[in-house]
Amino acid sequence: MKFSQVLNIYFLGEQDGKAEQEFKETLYSVLAGYDKSLRAYLARVKYKENDNSFVALCFRVEEEIDKYLLVQSTKIFRMMFGEDEHLDIIFLNEQQESQLRKVCCPFFISLNYQFNIPDFFLTSSESYSLKQPIACFKRKRLHGKNPDGYLLCDTEPFLMGEGSDENETNITQIVLASRHQGYSVFLIRDWPAYVHIAIPLGDLSRVNDIKETDIKLIAWGELYENESDASKMRL
Repeated sequence: MKFSQVLNIYFLGEQDGKAEQEFKETLYSVLAGYDKSLRAYLARVKYKENDNSFVALCFRVEEEIDKYLLVQSTKIFRMMFGEDEHLDIIFLNEQQESQLRKVCCPFFISLNYQFNIPDFFLTSSESYSLKQPIACFKRKRLHGKNPDGYLLCDTEPFLMGEGSDENETNITQIVLASRHQGYSVFLIRDWPAYVHIAIPLGDLSRVNDIKETDIKLIAWGELYENESDASKMRL
């Protein structure tokens, strides 16, 4: 176990699996009671001076290094995986977090501490106020029937729903899934990315696994890397 603030970090992707999901879930309970704002990620990384890849728990906090997070995370990791397993802890700067989000979802975000730069923009020709670009901010990965999983996102501005149900008015979160086999919403290599768009029918921020009855499909759509490209496609 070590912590780092090194600048020469290469972010490879999200570290995710059954054991990692259990680790994130256990950490979530601790982080939810934390009295400061933070965002947390579990990623695969490489360092400039080393050809090997490592698993890193990455935090974005207002302080450079937070000893409470360091101690609690180390305690939980060792309790679950033993003293011989290795985990780096990285306190991210703004530039590092921006690079990390291209390949990795957060698993925890404090209330009102969402990242302030959109991860991508969503449009659709199918209803639900999606004809104009909607900024999307990654919140977490969800697992379910879709092999690639589901991506829970916050939206800005909110979507004006067409139904009278309270879940379908002033929609502030959506769930995205890839429309095409072999493509992933978690590591987008080609733009636009084609997706199914659904709305959550309850609070999904504290769960890892969902059923089809937890979401409602509302449209097909396209993800664009920036607002300019998304706007051009709507002309």
